[in-house]
Amino acid sequence: MKIDELTLLFVIAHLLGDFYFQSQQLACQKDRHIKGVLTHSCLYAATIVTLGIGLVLLGSHWHLLLAGTLISILHMIIDIIKFLLQVKFAARLTPGSKGSAVMYLTDQALHIAVIVFIIQGCYLSWYSLPLPVFITREALKWTLLILLNAKPANISFKKLFEKYVPDISGPEELCLAQSRHAAPQPGAGALIGTIERFLCIIFISLGQFAAIGLIYTAKSIARFEKIGKNPRFAEYYLIGTLYSILFVLICYYSIMKLL
Repeated sequence: MKIDELTLLFVIAHLLGDFYFQSQQLACQKDRHIKGVLTHSCLYAATIVTLGIGLVLLGSHWHLLLAGTLISILHMIIDIIKFLLQVKFAARLTPGSKGSAVMYLTDQALHIAVIVFIIQGCYLSWYSLPLPVFITREALKWTLLILLNAKPANISFKKLFEKYVPDISGPEELCLAQSRHAAPQPGAGALIGTIERFLCIIFISLGQFAAIGLIYTAKSIARFEKIGKNPRFAEYYLIGTLYSILFVLICYYSIMKLL
């Protein structure tokens, strides 16, 4: 099934609402209090509904606004269920556990599935929307690729590989470490990871695969002393490097070739 441009646009809005418009403080609060879940849901709904309103003003049927509202409601329901499961199975869903990683991946898969079903399966089966000429399919794919390889890639790494973070002793320290690494900041490992993935995207698009090795050579030289003195950091560094390469390759070929 070909993914329509309108669906891609709503997936981009999902990334903005679920990752970029959510602060690290709110992310930590969302894992501990239902108030955080509801606050995030309101911010997410504002993003999706604003997109719907904009598209209706551009000529879409008003049912698209209804579809956006339904997506926001289902997003909130999924997040509330996730929160309740985290509370009920707190012992099994500790940060860094396999259950926590599965929960995170399942949560994101359900959100994307909801968008595809409602926009692609329901709305577009009744109505069509000619997007403005400046919003091309190629532009949407590049936007999606860039957005995925920044904050979502960093947060996904922390969620999937938390147990390998060196020198982390407790949940509060872990949350603070997440704050340092999840959102790109000057001097932080997340910023380095984001830049290296962007450079990889550029080199892959130009067909210069050999140049990718130069990125990781320079990165290894900069971290050589720390790698030699701290075996746990060396393992974490290697996991992060391999993750970045794999993430870029999967995203690039899935979005630019398969879509």
